[in-house]
Amino acid sequence: METIKRRSRDLFEDVAPNGKRISPFSPYDQSTSAQKFSRSRFYLNRKLQNSYANEQMLQLLLLSLVKLFLVVKGKRG
Repeated sequence: METIKRRSRDLFEDVAPNGKRISPFSPYDQSTSAQKFSRSRFYLNRKLQNSYANEQMLQLLLLSLVKLFLVVKGKRG
């Protein structure tokens, strides 16, 4: 469970050279606006890829449940 929390936290935060975490949207971030933009695009792309993978897994699960239901229904009737 800790790794899931850490990974989700790392998705939105970056580690500064001094070891402190900074959000890509933090006003205290000293990066240039181009660096912030590219970092936020990277985080958004990763988030979109994760949501796409989750959607694929849900579709596969739903399909498996429908197949299981049809098999059980076929054996009963």
